[in-house]
Amino acid sequence: MKKYLIVGVSLRSKGGEAMVTEAYKKIREIDPSNLVYLYVPDRDYNARIVRDTPGLFGLQVIGTDSEVRIRNRYLRYGIHVILLSYDFVKALYYYALHREPSKRFFRTSSCTSISNADIIIQIAGISFTDNFGVIHAFSWTWQMILAKMLKKKFFCMPQSFGPSGNVLVRWCAKIGLDQVTYIMPRGKKSAGFIRGLNLKNRNCSFVPDLAFSHGNPLPQDDEILWRRFGISQETRYVGIIFNSHLYRWGGMKMIDILAGEIDRLISVHGYRIILLAHEVDEIRSVDDRYVNTLIFDRCRNKGSILVVNDDLSAKEIKSLVKVCDFTICSRFHGMISSLKVGVIPIVIGWAEKYGEIMELFDAERFVIGYDRVTPENLQELTGQVLRDREELKRRIAIHAAEYEKASGRAGEIIMQYGSA
Repeated sequence: MKKYLIVGVSLRSKGGEAMVTEAYKKIREIDPSNLVYLYVPDRDYNARIVRDTPGLFGLQVIGTDSEVRIRNRYLRYGIHVILLSYDFVKALYYYALHREPSKRFFRTSSCTSISNADIIIQIAGISFTDNFGVIHAFSWTWQMILAKMLKKKFFCMPQSFGPSGNVLVRWCAKIGLDQVTYIMPRGKKSAGFIRGLNLKNRNCSFVPDLAFSHGNPLPQDDEILWRRFGISQETRYVGIIFNSHLYRWGGMKMIDILAGEIDRLISVHGYRIILLAHEVDEIRSVDDRYVNTLIFDRCRNKGSILVVNDDLSAKEIKSLVKVCDFTICSRFHGMISSLKVGVIPIVIGWAEKYGEIMELFDAERFVIGYDRVTPENLQELTGQVLRDREELKRRIAIHAAEYEKASGRAGEIIMQYGSA
């Protein structure tokens, strides 16, 4: 029996839910007696999701440092950084003396959780990229170094790495990734970024995103959800899975472009639209229900739009995506959910992680950056999808079957290198 600690992901994200479920399943398959912990900054919400998700029964959720629960976020962040630095320096001192720290050695729960685990499972969507900057890179690097000093196994589960032209970010990536047990890039661009770092660590291989292993809903589950939302299989649907971050970055221009294309799909092509909230969060500012309301208000043909603002599970979202001819996505795992059920997504992205996944399906031409999208190029992409939809669906099905074994490959790596 070993203690596993999953870090870097929250079940607030539907993609996070899918990846944690698959990682948890494989860890328990290695040895049913293994203990698995999920470390998150929002313990109560994640604990509720665990209780409501059959595939996560037995997962233990540990959470936010109680010592930094202060209302002012800048003061809270500053105190947290000071305490983490204090813990890290102490650990470094003990490491230099070749001494093992005691169980009550650390002040922060994040460091304590790493100390108490045998194996760290990092599930991050993207790391060491200019999109997140130097602070994010430093945070991952100190965690990797700390795990190494404490003689813990550390697995970077399938994720995107880079790109970055920032010297400090690349330096952090090189230092950090040389400390870990195994690295699993989920696409060619990430693998290329890692090769460019000239790491000493050679334990690295391509593994598809774990969400590709997450099972599709059963037909009877589809029927229940379709009845709930009045979905008819005789109707032609397009799914819209928009990311509230892109509204913050792109403003009302993004909303107007989407609303215009929605109205065109309804009036010209006779589609009914499903607006899906992929991430629902009443506490934080990341809540897709708000941006869905903005899109809906801007549309003229409101009678042909179904707004789904429920906090659905990853499988429930796939049930609704299943009925669509195609989707327009800016949520990364909304894109993967589409691909998983054989539906081509048109992707409005903000990082290269979108393109490297779509490249696996020979569909990277359907990805466009949010800062470059216009009514004209979005209309052009929808035209290509409408023209080639059957061929695209056939190609997606072939690749999706190949990538469904993602969690199996990750499990083999953990079993081999975790026991070494």
